Amino acid sequence: MAPDPIDFIFQNYDIQMIGDITSRPTLLIGEDSGWLSGIGIRGGRISFSHINVTLTLSSSTSAAATAFAALVYVYGDCEVSLDNCTITSSSPSYTPYLVSPAQYPGIVKISLNNCSMSYINIVQGTG
Repeated sequence: MAPDPIDFIFQNYDIQMIGDITSRPTLLIGEDSGWLSGIGIRGGRISFSHINVTLTLSSSTSAAATAFAALVYVYGDCEVSLDNCTITSSSPSYTPYLVSPAQYPGIVKISLNNCSMSYINIVQGTG
């Protein structure tokens, strides 16, 4: 049985990741035992400001991780916002998602303001 891609889920939190407007630190999301590590949120909000985000995928990443790779895994009704961020995948061959709905249905509100993205899909699935 494959490991759960999310080891920790923030429930009903308002998480803010705020970088410096000048230096713009980099948040690196990498692999853990064949799964892409991401941020899990259930029924809350998460925002990123003035940050560079890199999602690292390679040919050694498991097929499941490549198929479901995302920066944020959402459970239920959530809000995800990015302001003045650069989001990139490490490879054009493996395009992860900005947001991936997880096990619980819900409505996800996504806000992008002054962001650039390279080799990233916005939302996995439909509905």
